Amino acid sequence: RDPEGELRGLAKLTQWVPVVYPDAAFPEAYGEIEAHLRRKGTPIPTMDALIAALAKRHGQPLLARDPEHFARVPGLVVQTYG
Repeated sequence: RDPEGELRGLAKLTQWVPVVYPDAAFPEAYGEIEAHLRRKGTPIPTMDALIAALAKRHGQPLLARDPEHFARVPGLVVQTYG
């Protein structure tokens, strides 16, 4: 509803929370998560799996407004807000 307000909030947040980017090992981390969840019959949306892989790959907790999908990823620390 308020894109400018969201951007201001994000700018404040990124002053305190590490921002991580994909690296060469990122595709494998994604593939492991995707394969694990599919084997269990509990896949999550592709974008959520990509986000989870990035956080897990860098050993960072994931901050999510709705943690339901991310909670299925083994070894991923999920924190909520909002």
